[in-house]
Amino acid sequence: MKKIFIMLIILTSVSSLNAQFIRYIGIKGGVTSSTQTWQGTMADDMPQSKTGLNIGMFAEFLNLSFLSFVAEANYVEKGYKFDIYATSVSNPDGGQLESHKYGYNYLNFSLLGKLKLDYPVVSPYLIAGPKIDILLNNSIDGNIIIFPDDKLNSVRFGFKAGVGAETKLFGLIFLAEFIYDFEIGSLYNYDTATFNTHSLDFRIGAAIGL
Repeated sequence: MKKIFIMLIILTSVSSLNAQFIRYIGIKGGVTSSTQTWQGTMADDMPQSKTGLNIGMFAEFLNLSFLSFVAEANYVEKGYKFDIYATSVSNPDGGQLESHKYGYNYLNFSLLGKLKLDYPVVSPYLIAGPKIDILLNNSIDGNIIIFPDDKLNSVRFGFKAGVGAETKLFGLIFLAEFIYDFEIGSLYNYDTATFNTHSLDFRIGAAIGL
């Protein structure tokens, strides 16, 4: 709850800045397909991708026709799926194949540079920049883990890059974008194994000019 209050304070402060400096404010939402790449583990298979929600608010700064900066605050659901054979006393080598979902839910802050080709109907753009993810909670099959692993990194730094397009309609800005999102370093602090994380976001949004 404290982290949510911090996000609201930041967004309120952003909205109070000079309207000539802020180009748009708006919302974005969509889906995130995330997974992990493991190295140095005893697992025979790699995890599968998991789909989650991605929703947040943004403000676009710098009133130039081709260049702007986008500050975002998002709630993002990441994680992975992993298939494992259930073991028992009678079947220690594994019986029925079970699929489990491991979730990591984050509060994300991003500062992205945006290069746009300004056309009358649809304007394509490139967007990229650094970001930070703050862990809100993690779960297994939807059950929140009360006592998470102390080797889990709860703050992740990374980078986003993608493409999008926007158009003006009924006095609003409507947009759609694909974003590749990856974190620097391992999700867990283990000496013998690394857990790299990355995801792909598809988002649509709407904004109002100031």
